[in-house]
Amino acid sequence: MQLRPGWFVSDLTPAPLGATFSYRLTPDVSVVAGAIAKGRFFQNSQGFSTYFLLGAGYDF
Repeated sequence: MQLRPGWFVSDLTPAPLGATFSYRLTPDVSVVAGAIAKGRFFQNSQGFSTYFLLGAGYDF
């Protein structure tokens, strides 16, 4: 049984290094993909700034 990386799972339970990295990388990848898709299809700068504000919390 495998658990998908959650938003708060690694904060509550000790996780191996691989799970920690997958938890940290998965939101960033989806944020970048969302920003690219939103900029490509909707062409609005508000969408970009929203995604970058959301992504800043994961890296810092």
